[in-house]
Amino acid sequence: MQSVEAVFRKRHQLLVALDHARNKKERLPKIPSPASNSILSQWHKLDQVPGIEERLTAFNIFSAINATDYEVRHSNFLAWLLDPDGAHGFGSVFLKTFLDAAAGRRGHPVDNFTMESWLSGATIEREAYGRIDIVVLNTSAKFVCIIENKVHSGEHSDQLRRYRQAVEQQFPEYTRLFVFLSLRPEIPSDPHYGSITYAELAMSLKGCVRDCDDRLPSVRFLFDQYFQFVTGYKTGTNVFSALQLREIKHSDFHSWLFNPRETHNLGTSALKEFIRAASETNPSRGISRVLELDLSDVEIKREEYNIDLLLVSERAKVVIAIENKLDTREGKDQLKRYKAIVKEWYPGFEHHFIFFTLRGDQPTDPEYLQLKFGDYARALLRLVPQDATSSWQSHDVVSVLIADYFRLIHHRLELRLKTRIELAPGLSQVCSELFQKEKTVVCGMLSLVRQWQEGVRDEMEDFVSDLILHAFPKSYRSPVRRPQYRAFKAFVPPQVDHILPVKSDAPKRLFDLMFLSFPFTNRFQNAEALGVSIICTIRRAEPKYDRLGDRMYEIAQLSPELFNLANRGNIGARGNARILSHVLVTRDDFLFLSLEEVKHKLEEKLLRFKTHQYPRILEMLKSAVAADKDAVP
Repeated sequence: MQSVEAVFRKRHQLLVALDHARNKKERLPKIPSPASNSILSQWHKLDQVPGIEERLTAFNIFSAINATDYEVRHSNFLAWLLDPDGAHGFGSVFLKTFLDAAAGRRGHPVDNFTMESWLSGATIEREAYGRIDIVVLNTSAKFVCIIENKVHSGEHSDQLRRYRQAVEQQFPEYTRLFVFLSLRPEIPSDPHYGSITYAELAMSLKGCVRDCDDRLPSVRFLFDQYFQFVTGYKTGTNVFSALQLREIKHSDFHSWLFNPRETHNLGTSALKEFIRAASETNPSRGISRVLELDLSDVEIKREEYNIDLLLVSERAKVVIAIENKLDTREGKDQLKRYKAIVKEWYPGFEHHFIFFTLRGDQPTDPEYLQLKFGDYARALLRLVPQDATSSWQSHDVVSVLIADYFRLIHHRLELRLKTRIELAPGLSQVCSELFQKEKTVVCGMLSLVRQWQEGVRDEMEDFVSDLILHAFPKSYRSPVRRPQYRAFKAFVPPQVDHILPVKSDAPKRLFDLMFLSFPFTNRFQNAEALGVSIICTIRRAEPKYDRLGDRMYEIAQLSPELFNLANRGNIGARGNARILSHVLVTRDDFLFLSLEEVKHKLEEKLLRFKTHQYPRILEMLKSAVAADKDAVP
């Protein structure tokens, strides 16, 4: 029987979903050790668990290309679907379905004659008339429909009213239809708008095409689409064209491909094919040796130090930097700068650098290997056996895209409301049904996992405290006043205190500086925060001392190699904080590595931080203090 730790690792997404679905007013029971085996046994017998897990972890095209949470990608896809002249080949079917739903929501159903006049000659515009998300325009029928789309953001101040007034001024004699499209049912601030949810839209679109559940899209299908796009064979429907994916999204796609733990279920094969393609293109450069190494622990970093993709295997001591160019050219000294950063921050590693471009451009730095998108796309097609999807026609492809879009909206795309998560409607329903039938077992399993998490947190807190005091002797333990931050362990090394005195315990200190701060969480709601970071946080006590935090934030923005996360956050009543973080280990490390491997990785990365980033951060702090002497007593 699987242990609690094994359940957490295997069913992590399901456990998070169930915790979001439960009634938070009811506290989880405390499970005594003798009862834990009984709870585990009953959990493994639940028939519903594999089905819910499948909804969360199944391959999905939109997840693979990281188009799930980005409002602009949803707008691009919807604009493509609604366009009667789009490459999907369905004519005005999708536009008619949408307009029928929108007009019906306003309480004014449209007769067939009027609808046909709206559809004949209709065009679709993006970001027009004051940056309206989607505009449906028919000048001959004197009809205009505007669609304001919200995924994880809310309305901006007076946004809907401004858009309506702009359209009324531009098209005074037209029939006008205003639509507010959002994840959850919302009442628009402007009463002229009709509200439609994504779930309702996805359901309507799915009804336009035949059911595709018996021929789900395979990874081979996605690879075919990718090959057609990068090699120029863009006839018919193509998901990369429909979403207008640019360079950054191609990097997201490759990041998904190279991650051995992703839903493609290819392990390290896709990454090994990439390395093999680079080796075949550059046979004398020695990268083929990497093919013999175990890369199962590889960490995929996006935009680390501004590098498109940084692949790091602590186990194999290999780092591969990939600079990806789709439509742009290499920046001045860009490759040279990235190479210097990688060699400095990863001493003792085997370094490889790849210039990955659409046209096969020659890199200016001779240490970079040249690789063309099309060469890797062909390698991917060899990787996955050909299946029935490769012979699909345009209508088949559109049917698959809409079916996957429906699954994304209905089962995967949750709504984020500050610190609260509201599950997608389909997922919420099946989780609620499971609670109703097996509440005791589900709550017992959640409690067991939480107790296990607390044990890991306690063990890691002790380990990190010893580690930091060994690496930075005589560090001052900065008090963390708020109970909700009890998982933070904050330290101030003596070198930092010498630059910016913070050893005062007075209630109105000028600055609350947590320089070496290690946050943990045992709460499912904060699953993304599970990890260990070095955080430099400056919270102002008075507005006139705000400049120092601003100065450090500005320097950090110009030095991404020092802090891979920099943001301005509001923390409690003390106002704005400048939070500069250098992440050492992540949630995924705790999910996919043993605790001993996490500790070893943390030790090595902290040593590298102390050797390379820490001296430069001290200089940054000195520079910020010198530039704002009035802020320091």
